[in-house]
Amino acid sequence: MALIFMAISAFSSHAVTVSSQNDDMLQQLFAELQNADEPERANDIALKIWNRWMSGSGDAATDEQMERGVYFMQTGNLPLAENIFSNIIESHPDYAEAWNKRATVRFLRNNWTGSANDIAEVLAIEPKHFGALSGLAMIRLHQGEYSTALSIYEKVLEIHPFSPDAIAYIPTLQDMLKGMAL
Repeated sequence: MALIFMAISAFSSHAVTVSSQNDDMLQQLFAELQNADEPERANDIALKIWNRWMSGSGDAATDEQMERGVYFMQTGNLPLAENIFSNIIESHPDYAEAWNKRATVRFLRNNWTGSANDIAEVLAIEPKHFGALSGLAMIRLHQGEYSTALSIYEKVLEIHPFSPDAIAYIPTLQDMLKGMAL
């Protein structure tokens, strides 16, 4: 799953919403991503987008908390990571990447409903969040909703034409669905 990161404690109550809807840099990066002609170039651009999302809280203390949350997520302390991300969301409800990281933690904890609800929040703020969309496709895949997972991965490719997750799963899902149609 492409989703993984985020935080805890007291922060300022104002965050800058970083979204392709209101951020010229992200708009430019997404245009470059859609026009990338090779996977290496696309992955470099995708990394720049992820970095922009991660540093998008508008608050250095919150960015540090995000890093702590990611650390705890990556080291397997999922309850603490979820708590950190929940605290960030409470103080910065428009910070899409905090929602995305909590969605990832919830996915890893097999809380499909909680993860899907968090992904809905991410996509309301950042409709082009290919990581959140990939996470939603994984949820649908785990739930046996193969047609829905395929549709979501196809949407991911519209945003990120070289998405490793979408490229890996689309052919498998297409084959599975062909077999089901018989």
